[in-house]
Amino acid sequence: MKVGDLVVLSAKGSRLKRNWRVAGAIGIVMEITEFYSHYDYKVRWTTTKGGLRSYDSFLKRYEIKYMKPDKN
Repeated sequence: MKVGDLVVLSAKGSRLKRNWRVAGAIGIVMEITEFYSHYDYKVRWTTTKGGLRSYDSFLKRYEIKYMKPDKN
């Protein structure tokens, strides 16, 4: 993954209780920290729950996946 990629939660990320705020949201990778950090990716999420707002979170690679376009 690179900075600027659109992501969503993976199946594993959706099962973790700490990610409840961003379930069903779309995120963009803002920063990648490869050294000295427990979490590798900083993701800014946009969610419409309770109005449009952004939310930043730090995640491991297995918690996120690339967003795929709709096939419609």
